[in-house]
This record gives sequence, structure tokens and C-alpha cells, in this order.
Amino acid sequence: LGDRIAVMEGGRVRQIGTPAEVYDEPADTFVAGFLGSPPTNLVEAADVLVGFRPEHFLPREAHTDGGNLTTLPFHITRVEYLGADRILYGALEGRFEGARVVARLATTVEAKVQAGRTQDFAVRARELKFFDKVTGLRTTARVP
Repeated sequence: LGDRIAVMEGGRVRQIGTPAEVYDEPADTFVAGFLGSPPTNLVEAADVLVGFRPEHFLPREAHTDGGNLTTLPFHITRVEYLGADRILYGALEGRFEGARVVARLATTVEAKVQAGRTQDFAVRARELKFFDKVTGLRTTARVP
């Protein structure tokens, strides 16, 4: 075991860092999609891809601490019960119409979710990651 990891693709190092650094601050879309189960959601917006982890995409009412939230209508098509977690599959509506995304809710999150319903889900602004659409690299650009 080590305290740093390297993520490689095709013999090329994509990112080196602590497990937390690589997971929380992926250098590019490959790393974002490589670590985590389910992998990071990537949604096309203007000139960037917006990434957010499924465990950060929760029913709006589950964000009890308030904060700066981005709310997205989420049409749930399937709910998979895994004991400690529920995996929700579906598509965004509104601004990002049709973008397929996944949410992972701990069963301790008491929000009622049901396949066939559209609910307001949200992610904290600090959990959103932005990537260049062409290169896949992290960028400071934001969605206009």
C-alpha cells in the first residue's frame, strides 16, 4: 500500500496524487470516469463538460445544510436497491434535457424516490468539476 497513486492509460500517466486528491480533483475526464462506482456524471454544456459524482447528486431536500446548490430536474427511470445504497438511473430535464446521469443515495437518505417520477435533485457548487470539451482536461471555465 502506498500513500500516492498513479492513474495510467495506454502507458501514459494521467494523474498522480493521494487517493483523495485523484478522486476529488480529477485532472481530466478519463480520471473522473476511471475512479468511482458509478463513475462521474459528465454533462455537455456550452463549451465545457460539467462533472459531478453520483453520491453528490441528491434530492434537493436532502441538502439540509443549504449552501450554494445547482438544482436540476431529474427523471428517474430505474431504482436499484443495493442494501446500503440505492442507485438511481435517469435523465436530466430542462437546461440539460436528455443528459443521462446516475445518482447514488445512501439508504439513510430518507427522501422518497420512485421510477417514473421527475424530482428536483441538486449538487453543491463546490462539487461541480469543469472539463474542456475538446481536450478533456480540467478547466476553470464555468457554464454561462
